[in-house]
Amino acid sequence: MEHRLAAVLISDVVDYTKRMEEDTEGTVAAWSNARDSVIEPIVEDVDGRVVKFTGDGFLAEFNTVQQALQSAIDLQNKLKNNPLEFRMAINMGDIIDDGRDIHGEGINIAARLEEVAAPGGIVISGDVYNQVKNRVDAKYEDLGPQEVKNVTQPIQAYSVKFKSLEDSPGIVEALTPEEKPSIAVLPFDNMSGDKEQEYFTDGIVEDIITELSRSKDLRVIARNSTFAYKGKSPDIRDVAKQLNVNHVLEGSVRKAGDSVRITAQLIYAEDNSHRWAERFDGKLENIFDLQAEISEKIAQQLNVEFSSSSIDKGVDAGERKEAEDYVRKGRRFAYPPNPRTYLRALRLFEKALEIDSNCAIAYSEIGRVKGARAWHDISNKQDREKLADEAITSGEKALSINPQCYDAYFGVCIGKMIKGAYEEANRIMEEKLGSCEGVPDADITYAMLSVFVGKSKIAIDRAINALKVNPLDRRSALVLNAIYCMLEKYSEAVEHFERVFGEFSEFDLNPFGWGLLIISYFKSGEQDKAKLSLEALTITYPDLTLELLGSQLLFSDNADKKKYLDALKEIGLE
Repeated sequence: MEHRLAAVLISDVVDYTKRMEEDTEGTVAAWSNARDSVIEPIVEDVDGRVVKFTGDGFLAEFNTVQQALQSAIDLQNKLKNNPLEFRMAINMGDIIDDGRDIHGEGINIAARLEEVAAPGGIVISGDVYNQVKNRVDAKYEDLGPQEVKNVTQPIQAYSVKFKSLEDSPGIVEALTPEEKPSIAVLPFDNMSGDKEQEYFTDGIVEDIITELSRSKDLRVIARNSTFAYKGKSPDIRDVAKQLNVNHVLEGSVRKAGDSVRITAQLIYAEDNSHRWAERFDGKLENIFDLQAEISEKIAQQLNVEFSSSSIDKGVDAGERKEAEDYVRKGRRFAYPPNPRTYLRALRLFEKALEIDSNCAIAYSEIGRVKGARAWHDISNKQDREKLADEAITSGEKALSINPQCYDAYFGVCIGKMIKGAYEEANRIMEEKLGSCEGVPDADITYAMLSVFVGKSKIAIDRAINALKVNPLDRRSALVLNAIYCMLEKYSEAVEHFERVFGEFSEFDLNPFGWGLLIISYFKSGEQDKAKLSLEALTITYPDLTLELLGSQLLFSDNADKKKYLDALKEIGLE
């Protein structure tokens, strides 16, 4: 006899006797299909064990309550296609294993709680709730204390309100046209005759995008997508269709000494008509006021509420612009961070800090790059720990200067995950990013980090939010690819990846990203593409092994890590 602590899941079929009376063969076939095709594979996928099947239900045990609840949610989602409905309940407690069955008061409690569950629903005990409330993608309804036969004290119960996969909009649905005013600010033409002024011109456009994004009434496309048109002369109607907007802003910048001239014109995309155009002249020292004025004029034309951001008047505008130009130069070499360009990017970010020691975006970028390098650099544990610490420090410095520098949370949280502090990383995510839905940088950072802590089902909505304002952004594409892959929606993962990336170089993806793409190809039936991608991965990273890649993975749940590695092993990575 073995005594141990375990999480147990009990389930039975709703109205099983009635169904048998009405359609014996159909009910037996449906139950057999559920048992063989859904229940056993999902339970075993997280190293759980189906202890036994009864006539109309089953009993399973798991090592953790998190595994038990996530399996129950996955089961209910997969069983939606089955004619039968199931009630489920989870409890934890000491059990006795006699080699053939398991026994204990905890199992009896689970059986009684299962009777409280709604058809298609899940009920958990208070002990389970205390362990999963911040770890599993779900909401919980307090059912109060429940009287349980042969148990002295009432048992606290909660109903689990989980999200069905069908509840999340797909890419096409998410990108359908909206009545809400929307705008894409295209790269302005540099009319200065000096190529070095390109960064200055780009900086003005980025700042206008940032200013306009402050309006909650206006959907503004992010710079990563609009700058895909830099150096081109696209048809405005094509741009509007690709980015799903109803207005486009274009213009030019001329800088001579400390004088600046900006021209801007707002175009209504549906009929390609010019709604507004104006020229703005000013001095470099007043450049931020000039940008705010342009943004306010656009907001007036679109009839949306707007208030410009406050600028620190104690910092020289020219110096601030110069520092931000170095940050923009550094970004060209920063992503994806690889050994060829990593140090060059850091030098440019550090140069920005020499000019403006309070440049929050420079600290944020240093944190992001060092966090990413620590994540991927698995050859030296000591160096990895050092990079993780530096990523945390830089990210926290950025946030101390500007608490709304949401990108900085990537370096902070990735650094903490590398050091094993998953609970702290998750707490920071929820407290600082969880309530910022609709803020693009917060959405994509939250979505990216959520993949690692088992929150892919929640992350998909935040990733799609980010996609709405950044439809051509490769980082968003990788995050959504990861989410779809972890949710086993492999065809969607491939479709989205290929739509955004098209042709890409081998260094556009890190090993983790390569693995996701290979798995998605393989699981969606495109074995030839999977094999070609695996060859590209091993050529790009010749020393990579399954064991080495496993040590790079940041999944907090070993079940996610196992699923990822098992798939690559099946494809042929050794």
